[in-house]
Amino acid sequence: MNPPNHLTSCTILWSTQGGRSKACARRTARILRDTFIACDENASIAMDSGYYGSSFDDYGALEFLKLGGGEGKSQNEHHLNGGDFKLIVLFVSTTGDGEQCDSIHETWNMLLQKSLPLDQFKGLTFALFCLGDRAYGPNAFCAAGRKLAARLVQLSAVPYCKVGYGDDGTPNGGVFRDLDSWLEGTSCGKVFYGQKTCTEGLTDVSLDVDVTAGYGPETISLNSLDDGTYTYKIHHYSGNSDIYNGNTKLTVYFGDQNSVECTAPASCASSDVWTPMEINLADGALSMVEPSGGGCSGGCAEWLTCTGAFQGGVGMTSMGLILALFAFNQ
Repeated sequence: MNPPNHLTSCTILWSTQGGRSKACARRTARILRDTFIACDENASIAMDSGYYGSSFDDYGALEFLKLGGGEGKSQNEHHLNGGDFKLIVLFVSTTGDGEQCDSIHETWNMLLQKSLPLDQFKGLTFALFCLGDRAYGPNAFCAAGRKLAARLVQLSAVPYCKVGYGDDGTPNGGVFRDLDSWLEGTSCGKVFYGQKTCTEGLTDVSLDVDVTAGYGPETISLNSLDDGTYTYKIHHYSGNSDIYNGNTKLTVYFGDQNSVECTAPASCASSDVWTPMEINLADGALSMVEPSGGGCSGGCAEWLTCTGAFQGGVGMTSMGLILALFAFNQ
């Protein structure tokens, strides 16, 4: 689905029991934000870096009704007149025997009221992705999302695209896998998908590639650093497998030395965050340091140190450090 022209804001809502729809909503917010920045550096899409949507009921049943023209101003009436377009994106999981999740009960009950006018959502355009499990049979599969789509159309809303479906019975549940690279300790705070660069002081660090739907590599480049200790982490953002059983691998390209491979230890089978290493720059020496916290940490084949590539406290000069993350089965 390509973003429409003149998109100035996006409302993203989800209902979930186990968190998958929420993960999809967060990913969509990232993709939309990055797409509009890539297409137009002056894009004014009203989604700040911390916005990832909310559940239907946290958003509020009455507020949801106001998205249409029945109660309050239609969000999309300007679009219908050729003006700005505000997109509504919905992620709906099914629980039990084709039932709605707890996080949409209040909104769903209000939508079922017979007193709602049939033009309640006139002018509203929506995109909807359903999540379910075909093992429960054809009637129950994604039933909650299909019911919501039917009710919205009945109340005059218009689908922006075909309804999407994710099946828990397929590899990865029909939902894209995602592992994220984090570098903590820079003068900018954390370098990650929400803040992809840090160029303060002597520090020049960038998340070069943020892979949100595949095997990687996702890379962070450390071009120069201030003296200090930095922590590199891998966050299991979404996908069926865990960090350990997903055969996650980190390759460290340490200047002109041989690359080092890090693999997640068995302790990462129950964790969403793996800390392969700390990185220390002090007294002209850059070192990979094994984390001391235990748990889901370590796993690197070697712990390298490089000297002679620095100039008296200036940080890395002739040597670069690249961290490349691969996920083979996430």
